[in-house]
Amino acid sequence: MGPLFSIITVVLNDPNGIRKTAESIQVQTEYSYEWIVVDGLSVDDTCEVIRKYQVQGRDTLVSERDSGVYHAMNKGLNAASGEFVVFLNAGDRLYKSTVLADVKEVISPTIDVIHGDVVFDTERVGYIVRHSVDSTDGINRRVFASHQSVFIRRLVHLSHQFNTDFHYAADYAVFSSLYMSGFHLHYLSEPLSITDINKSSLSVKNRYTMARENYVIDRSILKDSYLYSSLNYFQAFIKITIVRILLILPGPLFRALPKKITKKVY
Repeated sequence: MGPLFSIITVVLNDPNGIRKTAESIQVQTEYSYEWIVVDGLSVDDTCEVIRKYQVQGRDTLVSERDSGVYHAMNKGLNAASGEFVVFLNAGDRLYKSTVLADVKEVISPTIDVIHGDVVFDTERVGYIVRHSVDSTDGINRRVFASHQSVFIRRLVHLSHQFNTDFHYAADYAVFSSLYMSGFHLHYLSEPLSITDINKSSLSVKNRYTMARENYVIDRSILKDSYLYSSLNYFQAFIKITIVRILLILPGPLFRALPKKITKKVY
């Protein structure tokens, strides 16, 4: 019999990030889990750090070349044996030591996906909580949760893997597909993970690409009309343009702005 949880981590040349991830897993009070790490052939001491925290006979390290983060995440998914899977990539952390125990408490035979809130660890304004969207209210035409805070039944996820044609929005495609397929999504109203927000995360170019990919998903998976999808894309374009202006402000000036404005960057 396999473990209750499979925690899957994708990493490349990030020993400090993988250490933070491993330490957050190590302190969990729920022990029925495996840790699967997919390394893209790191050339530093990343794999040495991973082996330091691995438990023989429970955890798995796959170190080989891949064709991108979503390809690597699919590798981890296909190697998993847990009932539920969660993707906690290098630098991501479980929010507290009882996260797995808290998720276990709400598992039932009728629930296919459990999702919660995520905490953004930002360089400019510290911690920001991003609340998930209660899935009983619909998908809301955006990622209803960050993948670090989403637990999906493995057998369900195997039939809805990440589309590697997408660069940034494959998780949104998976969540949208699960929602449209009628799987039971349960919202756990508490933070489940912490993720670092760095300069790459805030890249305006990446955000424009994600907006275009979201448009494709809205049309092809959520079956939104051309007009509705175009309006959503236009709104996203305007928001990204505003973020672009905010990001060029000097740090002190940025932090002096009302928090409800600075939070829009994240």
